[in-house]
Amino acid sequence: MIPKTPEAFAVFVHGTQRYGGDRPYRVHLEAVAKVVRDFAGLFSPDESRDLEAAAWLHDTLEDTMTTPEQLEAAFGPAVTALVKAVTNDPWLRGDALHAKMYGQIRAAGRLAVALKLADRIANGAESRKPGQEAFLTRYRKGFEMFRGTAYCAGELDPMWDRLRDTVFSA
Repeated sequence: MIPKTPEAFAVFVHGTQRYGGDRPYRVHLEAVAKVVRDFAGLFSPDESRDLEAAAWLHDTLEDTMTTPEQLEAAFGPAVTALVKAVTNDPWLRGDALHAKMYGQIRAAGRLAVALKLADRIANGAESRKPGQEAFLTRYRKGFEMFRGTAYCAGELDPMWDRLRDTVFSA
């Protein structure tokens, strides 16, 4: 039986995957969903609902055997479009990957940018923990490319501020 809620579905399909080496992947998904909830005031109730669902599901296409068709059947086209917008192209690496991905996120709109911001904020906070310094360096280096491609003046500024503070504060 396939779980019906985004949370249960994501936990099920991520199975035994780990986050940070030793914790269930659920830890990351919970963190991204929490960031979305922290900024719920920036969105309508429908947008917040779709964003929180997408927060739980954002890595399913990239890291599991889940297909876009399965996501759409279970959670609808709006949530699926958000997840697809933040899904990496498996054939690209480095700056080429990020340039394509950030452009696709910006083209998908404000909610896709918000989803990627929530993911980056959660990962940035995690990378501040001991032993994760290499990840923090990577998020610092990638900040300007992400902002330069996906930022729109006056749009989601509190989230951009949180990301900047998360990865650059002492």
